[in-house]
Amino acid sequence: MSADWMPGQPALLISMARRLGEVPENLERFKESELIHCRWAMLAVPGILVPEALGLGNWVKAQEWAAIPGGQATYLGQPVPWGTLPTILIIEFLAISFVEHQRSMEKDPEKRKYPGGAFDPLGYSKDPKKFHEYKVKEIKNGRLALLAFVGFCVQQSAYPGTGPLENLATHLADPWHNNIGDIIIPSSILP
Repeated sequence: MSADWMPGQPALLISMARRLGEVPENLERFKESELIHCRWAMLAVPGILVPEALGLGNWVKAQEWAAIPGGQATYLGQPVPWGTLPTILIIEFLAISFVEHQRSMEKDPEKRKYPGGAFDPLGYSKDPKKFHEYKVKEIKNGRLALLAFVGFCVQQSAYPGTGPLENLATHLADPWHNNIGDIIIPSSILP
């Protein structure tokens, strides 16, 4: 089933209800935004899990150095020489501004989503059939990463200060007492 204003695309109930993609220009922008958010989530999820798996702390406590006046950033326990908060913010702002400026200069929405050229050093976009397959895999994995990140945020809200792997280990140790029911159901009503 597909919407009449979006032929060939699977219909999403929420999109159909709100008619989000009725204007073609908006639909292209929504597709681009979803793809960018998926890419950020695919970077965030391993960035959250790997340091915790290596025993380097969790993602919530990683930025505590920024709250300390004159705090120093560290990478794998080593101080970063340019690791003060203002310096890091300036570097990130300049780097992201450059990349986004390069991407936004493109008028073709398809090339804006999949720029190629310098952004495709391994040449994945050469074969159109394989490239289409990669695009489908990217959006599927991206949506999965978005859900994973939402899960990380929910578990952080439920158990502040703990990481996802720590919560998983706690749950696996005692699944009947360490689960979402602890948060949803108050212990005062349980026998």
